[in-house]
Order: sequence, then structure tokens, then C-alpha cells
Amino acid sequence: MAWTGKEIVVFGGATGKLSNTYIKSGGRYNPVSDTWSAMPIVGAPSARIHHSAVWTGASVLFYGGYTGSGHGSDCTSYSPEFGFETITANWLAEYFGSDYRHNPAALEGADPDDDGFTNLSEFQGDSDPTSAESIPAVGEWLQRADNAVMPARSVYASAWTGKELLVWGGESLGVSHSDGARFSPHDNQWVRMTDVNSPVNRSQHASVWTGTEFMVWGGYNGTQLNSGGLYNPQTDTWQATSLDGAPSPRSHSALVWTGSEVVVWGGVNLGENYSDGAIYDPHTDTWRSMSSVGAPEARALPAHVWTGTEMIVWGGTGAGGALGDGAAYNPTTDTWRAISAENAPGPRTWMYQSVWTGTEMIVWGGAKADLSQSYNDGARYNPTTDTWTPMSMNNVPLARNRNAMAWTGKELFVFGGAYNDTVYLNDGGRYNPLTDKWSPVSDVGGPSPRIHIHAVWTGASMLVYGGYTGSQHSPQLFSYSPYDIGGLPGSWLVEHFGAHYRHDPASLPGADPDDDGSTNLKEYTSGTAPLNPLSGFASAIQMTPTITWRSVPGVSYRILRKASMNAPEWEVIASSVLATETVSMYLDFTSTANNGFYLVEPLDTP
Repeated sequence: MAWTGKEIVVFGGATGKLSNTYIKSGGRYNPVSDTWSAMPIVGAPSARIHHSAVWTGASVLFYGGYTGSGHGSDCTSYSPEFGFETITANWLAEYFGSDYRHNPAALEGADPDDDGFTNLSEFQGDSDPTSAESIPAVGEWLQRADNAVMPARSVYASAWTGKELLVWGGESLGVSHSDGARFSPHDNQWVRMTDVNSPVNRSQHASVWTGTEFMVWGGYNGTQLNSGGLYNPQTDTWQATSLDGAPSPRSHSALVWTGSEVVVWGGVNLGENYSDGAIYDPHTDTWRSMSSVGAPEARALPAHVWTGTEMIVWGGTGAGGALGDGAAYNPTTDTWRAISAENAPGPRTWMYQSVWTGTEMIVWGGAKADLSQSYNDGARYNPTTDTWTPMSMNNVPLARNRNAMAWTGKELFVFGGAYNDTVYLNDGGRYNPLTDKWSPVSDVGGPSPRIHIHAVWTGASMLVYGGYTGSQHSPQLFSYSPYDIGGLPGSWLVEHFGAHYRHDPASLPGADPDDDGSTNLKEYTSGTAPLNPLSGFASAIQMTPTITWRSVPGVSYRILRKASMNAPEWEVIASSVLATETVSMYLDFTSTANNGFYLVEPLDTP
């Protein structure tokens, strides 16, 4: 037997101990519909026992076994044709052969050429799924809800929380702001942040997401600042950061989150650049000093990333203009080390966002300090080997600065910005470091040309907000989706998430938008509703809650409980309940409330 994610597939075996009772037939059982489907016997293995079965994602492989006269070494594949809901049979046969149904590399969500694009994206983009040289012409812009809850702006702070885009501060035609808002791609709605205890107005400030809080620090509002705040989106509250031990007032600093602390370094105040900084602990609201021994030259606007052990800073604006060197700081040992300059990009600044891929820092674009020349070259820095690798110039986007950048987990996205000082752009590019290849980002339906923008990657799309167009600041928000959602049928996604599901991270297979403990993929395979936390659950309304469910006699079930769907974990109240009927019932005598949510799981189902 094998479990496909939807059905149990059974084949072969014996009805007795004699060889003539061996069976060459089988069936598929769907527990959602409680129905059996026959399997064809044409091409099936001979009758046998003691064989094995595994599910590959596309087919069940049956191997070996005993036929009554000998042991087999044959392997036969049976496909129930799951995972091929959208792509046409002719296209699949062209690239994967007539037996594509038996090949897990042919599944819609597979990426057999490791170019970052699923077969579904390659199919929709009319490209070759077996060649990393062939890039699909996919990508869709969608204008989301305009930010009507606060004035339009640029030079703001932003972060992605995992569910929402956070925007705070910034400026509009010389006026700085002290307000902010949260945007939910799933609800397509902006919600204003509280102003209670929020920091004073500012722009050119640094920010970071800690996993639970959004920290903003420093900046400029007519005078340089060294104050800041921590915003908690769960409670919609602000907490001021201590001034005791904080770095001196400045803007355009490097700021990273280490997992437990925030490191602030560099920046500028009235033309004076800094080469010092400090480390902030949000749990104790305290600052501690950091060494300046071996620190790089004072600078503002450096490219900067956190690697997991070090903060790397590179480039930026120094006293003599743009810089082309850098260093790495280890907060555990409080030490700096210089980084190699061999094959590094030329000196540059005005790189608004930096990217860490998990193994490398990517530096691309930027300009001279006076914006008289922009760049469209770059390189990847590996801190483990202390080496730079130049990036391909084939199909590279136009040179630019003050543009948005986002890392998808596979690709670098570049959008907007300006060529030199005044030529604003609304195009971009996508760079895959594994293949060292660029491909274009469409400008159809996207934002108008603009600068001073930030981008975040939601898991499904890139969000680009606001910015300055040359004549006004924009309240607009756009979403760019490069891929379709692999692993789930498009018709199911449209039914539950609407026509623009590919811009909604809540529609991803691993997402759980109703917080009921089941991912979208599990909801799909179980036939339940992904946006209804009560779908598939029993809600008790009695003083002694009674849970009733359809069951299979002889199967044991586990029963779990939550007081509310927002509770972090399920509580096991019955570790094993043996079903004796097709409908089972359990009384929860441990309950102290007259309501709650229950989950019933068969113990022999993954």
C-alpha cells in the first residue's frame, strides 16, 4: 500500500497461503469521499506478495516481491494522474515523453532544470523546462489598494512581517512624517498604526524586523536624531528605545538584526560621516558599545547584510566620495576584519537595499556620491571564502540608483530607481545567482517611473510602495508576481482566493490562512475549506462537549483541543480512541468551558 496525499493505493497480495491465491489486482481508496476506484491490470506486475510500494509524487513504484516461483527484481510504476491539472498533455509529452505521468520531474510544481521556475511557470511562459538557459516570459503586475490612511511618501522605513507590509515615517516634498500603516495582501487593506508613543517625525532613518517587532532608529527631521521605537503589530503598540548609550544622532546608518540584538553602525550628521556604532538589546532596552578597532573608513549609505554571524558593510559615501571597500563585524567577539577587494565592484553609493542569499551578499547598481554616474554591474561576496564573484552583464538592466531590491529565496529582483540623477525608471530585472543569468521584469501594468522606493518579498510576490515620481509622492502599492502557485490546481485557488491568488501569500501550499493547523495543501487533499477554521472540526457548545466524527472501524484516532483558533498549539486530550462504528463519539470531560475547537486525526495517516 502507498499513500498519495489523496488516496490509498493497494495492489497485489494474497487471499491465502498458497501460490495460486496470489493477486494481480488492486484499487484506490479516497477517505474524503469514502469511495473505491478500480486500477487497470493492463501493464501491471504479475501476481505477487511481499513487494514494496512508494509514492514519488507522480506515481507509485512497486518493486520486487515473491511470485510463487521466484523473487522478482522488476519495478513497475502506476500513475493515478495527480499533479497534472493545468499543463496540457501535449506539452508534457514534448518535454518529458509519453510516460510523463510516471515522472515526478514533470509535476506542475517541479523545477527539473533548477532555474527557479516551476514547470507550470515554464508552461505559461512558453519556455523549455529542461533547460536553465530558457527563461519563461512570465510576470504580472497588479495594483493593490492605495494607501488612503496616511499621506503619500518616500524615503520611508518598511518591513515584511510574514503576513503584512509595514511602512512608517518618510517625507513628502520636504515634510517628514511620524505615522505609519500596515498592509495585508490577503485582505488588500491598509490599517493605520497607532500614534500613541510613536517616535517623532523623520526620514532617512534605519529600520529592521526582529521577528516580533519593527525597529526604527535615527534619521533626520530638520535635525539629526538618535531616538527610535519598537512597534509590535500584534498589539499595535510602540515602545521608545533608550537614549542611554545610543550612538550619536545620525541618518543613513547600517542596521541589522542578529537574532537577539540590533547592530547600528556608520551614518552621517551635517556632512560628517561616522565609523562607530552600538548594539541594542530590545529585551532589556539597553545599548552596549562596539569596538572601532579595525572598523572601515567612516561612511553613510553602505550596503549591509547580516550573515548569521557577522554584519558586512561595503561601499557607501565617505569624506572623499563613493567608497569601494568594506569590513565584517562579529558582535560575539566584538572584532572587525577587512574583506577582500579582489574582483569587488568599483566604488559606489546610493544602494538603498542590500541582499543576503543565505551564502553570499549581492552588491549591484548604485552611483557616484554626486549621482553624476550610475552603475549596472555588481558582484557576489562569499564571507566563508572571502572572495568576490562578478555578476553577468548579459541582459543586465539599465544602470540605476535609489532603486528597490528584493530576494525571493532564489532570485534577486531589481525595480525602478533613476539613471544618474534625473532619468527615473520603471523597469527592472531578475538575477539568478545559481545560473548567473539576468532576465527582464515586465513594466506592463506596473508603477510609473520613481525613486526612493523599497520592496519586500511576500513569498508569492514583490510589493513596491510609494516613492517620488519627479513631481509628486505616490500612495500607490503594486505587486509583481513572477510565478504561479505550484502544487495546487488553479481552479481550486481561484475558488478560494480569487482571480489574483498568485499575489496572495495566503494561497501558498504551505500557508495556513485560517490558523486551524492545516496547510492549504492539506486542506486541498482533505477536501476542506482553507479559509474556514471550522471546516473539518467540531465546535462544542455544551458544558460537556461531545465530539462526533465519521470513522473507520478498527482505526484509532487522536483528539486535540484549542480554546481559540489563535491559540499557539493544540492540546492532546485523548491520545488514542479506537473506533468500533462508522460514526464515533467522544465526551470531553476535561473541558472547563462551554465552547472550543477540536481536531480529530487518524493515527495511521501522515
